[in-house]
Amino acid sequence: MVINWLKLQYTMVTLQEYLNSKYPTPEEKKRVREIKIDYKDKKESRKLDGQELDLSEYPNLEKVEIEADYLLKTKLTKLVLNNPKLSYLYVAVNQLTELDLSNCPDLEKIYCQANNLTNLNLNNCLKLKDIHCFEYYDQVLTFPIKKLPCYIHTLELERHIKVSTCPKWAVMISGCCEM
Repeated sequence: MVINWLKLQYTMVTLQEYLNSKYPTPEEKKRVREIKIDYKDKKESRKLDGQELDLSEYPNLEKVEIEADYLLKTKLTKLVLNNPKLSYLYVAVNQLTELDLSNCPDLEKIYCQANNLTNLNLNNCLKLKDIHCFEYYDQVLTFPIKKLPCYIHTLELERHIKVSTCPKWAVMISGCCEM
């Protein structure tokens, strides 16, 4: 589908509206494997508002990359994911306060740094290997964790962390962890 970018210059369009117009039918959404907003689309993406984005209608989505800084007119404030095949998520430099990834069991890597996260739900993310989630603020980030793999390669948090029900992590990040 062709998007009329000239028309976008004069109308306020959210990222959700853009994706809905690009992939209007359930069949087209099923074919999408990757959603990427990057510097190649800088001219066009600057006309898009991030705001709230629901990607749960993309059942075969494997990779999401949305760095709003300098790319979107406004940043993402809410992201809804229910994508069982999602393995890579990059949503750094947005304004997300909560991120529920419990419906993304194939997730292996997450980059969610420089948001305003206070809640990151990683339940059921049993393939998770890399977590990059440091913040520049002083709020406490809560992980409501029931079950996570013990073979995480990278855990980059760099802030006050409250880890719920995860004693193995308490040893890994002792000194910055409230139990």
